[in-house]
This record gives sequence, structure tokens and C-alpha cells, in this order.
Amino acid sequence: MNKKKIYTKEDLVVLFEELNIKKGTPVFVESDLNSFSSIAGGEQTLIEALKETIGSQGCLIMPSFSFSTLDPATHCFTRYPYSLWSSIRESMNGYNAKITASNTVLSDLLLRYPGVYRTSHPVYSFIYYGKYKKEWTEQSMNDPISLNHVLQCFRSREARLLLFDMAFEDSCLSNAFAHEFEQEVTIIERAYLDHKKQRLPRTFLIGKTRQSFIHKLRKHFKKRERKLNDHTIASYALETSFESLAAIFSKSAIDSLESPSN
Repeated sequence: MNKKKIYTKEDLVVLFEELNIKKGTPVFVESDLNSFSSIAGGEQTLIEALKETIGSQGCLIMPSFSFSTLDPATHCFTRYPYSLWSSIRESMNGYNAKITASNTVLSDLLLRYPGVYRTSHPVYSFIYYGKYKKEWTEQSMNDPISLNHVLQCFRSREARLLLFDMAFEDSCLSNAFAHEFEQEVTIIERAYLDHKKQRLPRTFLIGKTRQSFIHKLRKHFKKRERKLNDHTIASYALETSFESLAAIFSKSAIDSLESPSN
């Protein structure tokens, strides 16, 4: 019988170093795992290993999305019958950065760490732990997933995207690049914000990335991959300078690439 390995904190530090995560690195972590049973100590050990790998000068960044605050009329995953909209709105809670649950077990745990900062967007909030710039946290209500604020660190090739059992195409980092290079379809969503015991509606714009753009973008990232038993951990680093990438993916360049030849 082939027994699965149980990974310790020390094992994970070695693994992360093999994925080219270094001291001082900003690491954006996304996970599709609901259980970290292959790790002794579970998700807490994973976070502690990442902290040790990046050191006091690094930063852990995670999405802490809260789709439970979305209005039923614009909910992106669940299509509620119109007849239920009023009763759903009456029982909903507005977003509260301190208590609203995040969408993954990993980010929910990180939220409990002292010194963590969570942005104020009612649906697409992000959390930061470690050394980060204030402008990263100045998230706008419209276009909340952007290289202009929450994922600004990816304007540098030093930042790393770390994915657990996720494809690059499913990472919200692609949304940030798509917004930067106008390769998205903009839709309207509405959610609720808890403010001084009042539930305030907030309507905002959010972009949905064009799939053709994601495949082109992926070619400009270097991938390293390791296995955690049956699970895959992959790190991505931008290989092309941001300035060169901007020239490649300018709207006029994209249009010329996609226009049919005469």
C-alpha cells in the first residue's frame, strides 16, 4: 500500500524555496483546497511556513472575497428566483471587515492573525500580512481587482503568484492584468456594506476577463511546480518587464494581432 507523505513545516519551507519564493517576496496566494490534511498542523502550518520563507520584509496577500453580501439580482454564482429577492435582502448581512467570512479556509485563518489588514470592498476584499505599501490597500469600489492598488506589486517581477490546486486561468490575477490592458467585459454588481449598524447598498463595476487574453498573458509568466501528494502547488513569476508587457498588450497591439489578415 502506497502511504501518503505527511509534510512538516520544514518540508514546506524547502518546497517554497524550490518554487523560488525568497526573503522579502510579496506572495499572492490562492487556493482551491478545502482541506490541508497532507500537512501536519493543516493550514496554520502552511501559513507559518510561508511566513518563515518570506521573512519580516515579505508580504502574504490573499483574496478574502465574500459573495454572501451580493444582492440576489446581481449574484454571480447563484440565480435566485425573483420571488425570493425581497426576503433574501431582508435577511442579508452587510460586509464587515472584522467578521464577514472569507471564501476559503486559508484566508479565513489568516484573517485571525494579529496585524492583518483587510480592505473595505463589500465583495472583493483582499488581506495583507507583513510588509506592504499603503497604496496597495487603497482599493476602489469600481474595478476592485487592479494593478493600480490591491495587486500593484505585480508591476514588479519580484512578486510571486502561488496557486494550490488551481489553474493560472482561474486566478484573479488575470483579472487585474485584463483591466490594465482593457481586455475585459464590464458588468454591474451590487452588494451591501455594514456601516454603523446600517446596511448600505453599493453598486459597482467589475470586469470579466476575455479568455483569449488569459492564454496570451500566461506565456509571459515562468511557472514552477511541485507536488503535495495528490495536490499541485505552482508558483508564477512575471518574466517580461511590465513596461514591455504594456507595449505588447496595448489595445492597439491586441487589435492588430486579432484582426484578420488581408
